[in-house]
Amino acid sequence: MRVTDKEKAPGPLFENRNAMDFGNCEHGKPLLFGRCKECAAKRRAERGERFRRATEAKATAGLCGNCGRAIAEGELVVVREVFAGRGYSVAATCGGCNRPEPDKAQPCYWCERPVQMPYELFTSRNRSGIFCSDRCRGKWHNRRNSAIRKRQRQRYLAKTCEVCAKEFAAKRVDAKTCSPACKQKAHRLRRHEG
Repeated sequence: MRVTDKEKAPGPLFENRNAMDFGNCEHGKPLLFGRCKECAAKRRAERGERFRRATEAKATAGLCGNCGRAIAEGELVVVREVFAGRGYSVAATCGGCNRPEPDKAQPCYWCERPVQMPYELFTSRNRSGIFCSDRCRGKWHNRRNSAIRKRQRQRYLAKTCEVCAKEFAAKRVDAKTCSPACKQKAHRLRRHEG
C-alpha cells in the first residue's frame, strides 16, 4: 500500500493545533499523535509477529515465545509471561532469554521435558501439574479423563439381573436384564402383574 505525502500531512482538523511540534518520524514526516501511517503499519506487523510467536510457544513449546529461537525436545523450558502484541501471555521461553535454575526444574507431566515455572504462575489452571505447553496439558488431561470415564462406566455397568439374579456387565446404563430371554421373562411378568 502506497501512502501519499498528502495523507501524511496534517489535515484541516489539526491546523489550529499544529503550534505544538510533535517531531519527525524515521521517514522525516511530522508526527501527529505518535506515528505516521508507515510507522503504524510497521508497528502493527511487529505486534502481529510477537502475538504469533507467543501463541505458537504456548501451544507447542517448539520455539521461544520471547526471541523466536527453536527449542530442542529435551532442552530446559522456562514458562513465564511474555509480551504478546498488546498484552501478556504465559508461554514457553528458552534458557537464553532467562536465567534458568536447572535444580528447580521439574519434568513435564506428559513429555518429561524439564520445565521451570515461577510460583506466581501456579493459578487454578496450572495447579493440576507442570506442563511445557498446552498440547502436553491437553494430552495428559485427555488420558486422565478417559481413564476416569472408563472406571465410572465399569462401575455403572456392573449390574445384577432382575430375573435370574446373575451378575453381568451391561452394555447400556439402563439395562436391567442379562439376556434377551430374561428380558422377555421380565416383560411377561410385568404384563401378568398389571
